[in-house]
Amino acid sequence: MQISRAAIVMVIATTTVTGTAAAADNTKRFGEEILDILKEDGTIDQARYQELRAKEAEEARAATSPDRDDWKISYRDALTLERRDGSAKISIGGRLQADFATIHVTDALEAAVSGGDGEGVELRRARFYMQGELNERIFWKSQIEFAKGAVVLADAYIGMKGLGALGSVKVGHMKEPFSLEELTSSKYITFMERSLPAVFDSARDFGLNFSNTLFDQRMTWAAAIMAPTGPSGFSFSSSADFNAGARVTGLPIYRDAGRRLLHLGFSGIYKSRDGTMFRFRRRPEIHLAKRYYDTGDLSSDGAGVIAVELAGVYGSFHFASEWKQTWIDETTLGRQVGFGGYVSAGYFLTGEHRPYETSNATWNRVEPIEPFDPGKGQWGAFEIATRYSHLDLDRDELKGGSGQDISWALNWYLYSSLRISTNYVYADLKSTGVGEDRTRTKGTVHAFQTRVQIEF
Repeated sequence: MQISRAAIVMVIATTTVTGTAAAADNTKRFGEEILDILKEDGTIDQARYQELRAKEAEEARAATSPDRDDWKISYRDALTLERRDGSAKISIGGRLQADFATIHVTDALEAAVSGGDGEGVELRRARFYMQGELNERIFWKSQIEFAKGAVVLADAYIGMKGLGALGSVKVGHMKEPFSLEELTSSKYITFMERSLPAVFDSARDFGLNFSNTLFDQRMTWAAAIMAPTGPSGFSFSSSADFNAGARVTGLPIYRDAGRRLLHLGFSGIYKSRDGTMFRFRRRPEIHLAKRYYDTGDLSSDGAGVIAVELAGVYGSFHFASEWKQTWIDETTLGRQVGFGGYVSAGYFLTGEHRPYETSNATWNRVEPIEPFDPGKGQWGAFEIATRYSHLDLDRDELKGGSGQDISWALNWYLYSSLRISTNYVYADLKSTGVGEDRTRTKGTVHAFQTRVQIEF
């Protein structure tokens, strides 16, 4: 039997697609069977058989694989893969923060908590994440922290957007809607550490979060109900402990794509408990320092905390401030109150402005006007900043300490993804929650610290 070469090619071409399903379950494709018949009856020799088998297999793989042109790959501070039809998007990235600090404490503090004086280094954060979108409506994120010698869960949630008046909804492990400073990523805060009153901020918990924007993103709102799981993302108890929180923000002034803005915000959380232990502990604004503020364990049926936010940008100048206060329904000593606040100001020497994300009312990534390139005389962006913060956990029978920090910062943004920060912190502790007498130990802490941070 004689079959022309054209006929062979036609048969293989028309059967390749029909054999795709067979390839999926490892059975022989129809094209392969045709080639076997042609070889057995002598129509093609062994060399031609191998050549046509290779071509048939390649065409079968192409038929079952998405067209490379359907996807685009890009990199801007994270690796992003996206289908051109918008049906899927995946981003992969992370951050590394390497810190060094030299700390000097007065003798009284060293006696109360030994080991506070000295020098140290640490990998402050080492996080890796994947996030994405599906069908232009579903979004998700999974982020893991590898620093501090353990693997800790950070963000891990699934969400849906475009829900009309409800905006978007997220379920999973995430931050609660509270505080401008807390909701701003650690990659984009001006100072290496958050201010003293961040002691009242909630950690990431597991729950349900609704959020939306109004008036062309001039206003935002968010509300959440959370189980107090902490980093584990797990909770199981016979008591119905929960956190309920909300945040509302507005931009009475927003001009020049964010180069002129005024931000106002208010947030609050009520933490319902059934005799659960509350404890507020805080370091000065130096992560390698000791925790000199400490209320000890407080058995309580609940606590409330509020934050009032005021921030703004005027060209290269920016400022931010918050006041936070907590009420603890303490069961043995009565109702207790703790409070604190901060005010900070910064200025970009190279003409940049502090970016603001209107979709969630937080600070965003700094983009140098002239990224680092010494050959062209470009050195990146430089920012100077100062902050004053105060914390008082000595109210009535609450004996956790009180004090204030003054911090100065010099930030060098070589690129949008690479930053070197230098901070000097002066901490003045009027009283502490440590030592034999919880309210008499006082002293000062001086620290010089620096951080190299990369976002990838």
